[in-house]
Amino acid sequence: MKSRVVIVLILLLAGGVWASQVPPGVVFDAKCRSCKFVNTHEKNGPKELCEKCRYSLAIYPQDKGSNSMDTGGFPAEIQENYKVFARSCSKCHPLARPIGHIPLKTIEEWKKYVIIMVRKPGSGVTLDSGLKVLKLIEYVKSKQR
Repeated sequence: MKSRVVIVLILLLAGGVWASQVPPGVVFDAKCRSCKFVNTHEKNGPKELCEKCRYSLAIYPQDKGSNSMDTGGFPAEIQENYKVFARSCSKCHPLARPIGHIPLKTIEEWKKYVIIMVRKPGSGVTLDSGLKVLKLIEYVKSKQR
């Protein structure tokens, strides 16, 4: 319950930390990789989301990685959290993106990012699913040390 209160407080205070920043190496494709719709570009640059299905048009270097994670040795609760992670995170972008970012981001950065996803309309990430995703990430990071 304490972690839920902390998440809610952070949710209320968080700004668009990653949403307005485009990291180096990221490019945008006009053709959606999910629905194949060809999007038009804005005058000030490419669109971030597909006009038709809201899938991410950004292509990160990490998108070229694996779209799955071997969860065979994970505890049952963490395996269930992985299913929530896979379902939630693949709705708008390749699963390889968050999998590739797990070792690159700190837990604090992940908390901020999950809050952004909870706040993002249409993301499908709820507070409960966001907490499960964070538990998975914390577990995976603890095994990478």
